[in-house]
Amino acid sequence: METTLVRLLPVALGFLAKWLNLDGISGAIQTGLKKVQAPVERALTQVLHVVAEEVGVSAEENRLRILITG
Repeated sequence: METTLVRLLPVALGFLAKWLNLDGISGAIQTGLKKVQAPVERALTQVLHVVAEEVGVSAEENRLRILITG
């Protein structure tokens, strides 16, 4: 779902920018989102690992559960 949103956001922002005559801004926003995406994903993964450890589930079991349940 995150990947889909990340891919759709530049398209939506590009449309809005063209509508407002701000054509070049969508590329700058897309670049900014790409720079932020990896650190955010790492932080979320770390949070999930901490929560899984507190609950007593190994990180691999937790990852599998997330993949299965979506």
